[in-house]
Amino acid sequence: MVFLKGSGIHKGKFQGFSSTHKSVNIRSAHLYKLKDEKIIRHWGVVDQLNFLKQTEN
Repeated sequence: MVFLKGSGIHKGKFQGFSSTHKSVNIRSAHLYKLKDEKIIRHWGVVDQLNFLKQTEN
């Protein structure tokens, strides 16, 4: 299991939304299934709703 958190500035157009130049954070979680030291499956979840709320004008 891997948890990621990133931050940055919303500078470009994203999914039809113009840039806001606001600080944004994004979180995600990833689960990997391993077999013989190789990744054979991956599941990921990104908190897109929280990110989109931060880019509101």
